[in-house]
Amino acid sequence: MSHAYSLQFEPVARVGENIRILPDGIEGAGYYRVAFLEPIHPIVKDFGALAAGGDTGDQEVSELYMQDGELAQYRIILLDDVEVLIKQPATKERFSTKVGATRLTYQGQFIRPGSYEIFVFEDSPKVKFVVYNPGLAPIPTSRLMFIGFRYKLERLERPPDRWTAVTIGGV
Repeated sequence: MSHAYSLQFEPVARVGENIRILPDGIEGAGYYRVAFLEPIHPIVKDFGALAAGGDTGDQEVSELYMQDGELAQYRIILLDDVEVLIKQPATKERFSTKVGATRLTYQGQFIRPGSYEIFVFEDSPKVKFVVYNPGLAPIPTSRLMFIGFRYKLERLERPPDRWTAVTIGGV
């Protein structure tokens, strides 16, 4: 079994293992058993051309949402020299420090690729991306690629003895 944010990208749980969706209080939080697992092949999203220093504003990527009872684990790969701010739910910035949210960067993905990971349960909470061009010249494309795993989950009535924690959204 692997864990979220590890260097090698593997499923966090296998069929028959248990997952706990956190944080408590969000829709879908609780304990689940993995009934089915398969890869999600690359999803490439082009946010379009960006002016020097420009950004896209909040953009929702509905292609990442799952069916009822399904969880997705995505690794995000920046295909162009951009920076990315993730909001999940749509009003909560992910990967924040005391002074503000940190951004995924093109160069950073080669240093800590495991940290470029998000989880999506069904279609809530919504996920939004703001893509920035940090350069001094316009760029014709601002592409992100999402690869991952699809989990079909069965809700458990009681907490199991063992489980893997998965965080959906910021806290």
